[in-house]
Amino acid sequence: MAITELKLQLQLMRISQSELARRGQFSKAYVNRVINGKQKPSERFIEALCKTTGIDRENLFEDEKAKL
Repeated sequence: MAITELKLQLQLMRISQSELARRGQFSKAYVNRVINGKQKPSERFIEALCKTTGIDRENLFEDEKAKL
């Protein structure tokens, strides 16, 4: 999933970066850096994102697989 798609998905689900940070117990700054592609997500972040949004882990990395 591209960064822009992830941002859109969060907006559609009405989940703010602050809410994602709260639910996953991350700092707001960390979530912002990951969502904006400035920092690679940790495994814990990926798990929290999938749990919070219901997005399948495989769908998060579709774009990366296409590049290979």
